[in-house]
Amino acid sequence: SHALAAADRVLTLDAYQPRDVTATARRLVGRIAGTAVTLPVRLLDDAPGALIGLRHFLRIDAREAERPRVTIAERELVLDLRRSGWDLDDGLARGAILAAAWCCRLADGHPIAMDQLAERWRAFIAAHGVRGIDPFDRTFTTLPPWQLVVSVLERLPMPMISSLR
Repeated sequence: SHALAAADRVLTLDAYQPRDVTATARRLVGRIAGTAVTLPVRLLDDAPGALIGLRHFLRIDAREAERPRVTIAERELVLDLRRSGWDLDDGLARGAILAAAWCCRLADGHPIAMDQLAERWRAFIAAHGVRGIDPFDRTFTTLPPWQLVVSVLERLPMPMISSLR
């Protein structure tokens, strides 16, 4: 029910044609929960260098785009981006991971709600473009959509994302 409550729009296929059922889904969620469903506020709460560290770059091997390898604090981990909802290639996977790292910097070491972080991210990209996430221009990088950046943040062991009710 929280997924339906959080959705901006709910679509269904009716005879292979998409149909907007957002209003119906919202009423259904209210009946299931018995009261209005309130979603928790999600916060990014970690150090600015949680991913990038002091060296200001991140080693990423995105040849297998749905399972890229990332080295964080001398520890290599495999990030599982399967079922993230995106058709990934190495440039998009790399861009999403770099964007997640920059989001830690943009949070500036203070807990920040994800919607506020999204505003900072969009302002950062408006000012710097895709070159902002890979200032050393080391390899091909694609500017990721915000929802993919959030998917990366949620799947990494750090930075920490917490919830407030």
